[in-house]
Amino acid sequence: MGYRVVFICLFCSLTALRFHYKLRAGLFRERLFSKEENAAFVVYRAVLGTPLLAATVQYCFLPGRMAFSYVSLPAWARFLGAVTGGLSLLLLMWVHRSLGANFSTSIFVRPGHRMIDTGPYRWIRHPMYAAYFVLFLSAFLIAENWIIGASGTAIIGMLMTVRLKREEDILIQRFGRRYLDYRRTTGRFLPWRALRVHASFDDPDVS
Repeated sequence: MGYRVVFICLFCSLTALRFHYKLRAGLFRERLFSKEENAAFVVYRAVLGTPLLAATVQYCFLPGRMAFSYVSLPAWARFLGAVTGGLSLLLLMWVHRSLGANFSTSIFVRPGHRMIDTGPYRWIRHPMYAAYFVLFLSAFLIAENWIIGASGTAIIGMLMTVRLKREEDILIQRFGRRYLDYRRTTGRFLPWRALRVHASFDDPDVS
């Protein structure tokens, strides 16, 4: 029961966070998917989103059902999931605060969009994707439900591969050399490249 409460709180907090920042960015007045969005990916996300939603609702309200979807994990793994889930929410909040009105849920650059290189974007280019990947892994550990883990990470995995390439191409078209220079000094999902670059600035002997 305890971890189910943690799971519900995690996703209620996520829903409230997304709603708040979508409202602030004016996303409810825009199309759900832009014309740049790949139609195959939209279908893929809908297909995988259905079992994800069903398994999430089932775990929250009818945990005794769908016994085949549960796996047994050690207590430390579930505790780790609760901790990393909370940390991923904090990262998402930081990401949204950094993006402000530049937040968008589709591949779309508005005329007034700025290139963000502050907050977590100082070190990694796609911290929102990284946060969601950790969030879905955490959800799997907390719920011990492989459907939630598999469908959630599959959706974000597609975002982090196929969709990401198109997204970066659009950013290059919009911001040109500035984005290319930014890409050379930051990591895609992890900050190792940025840390090496900053270390080289601080110490001229670091290669």
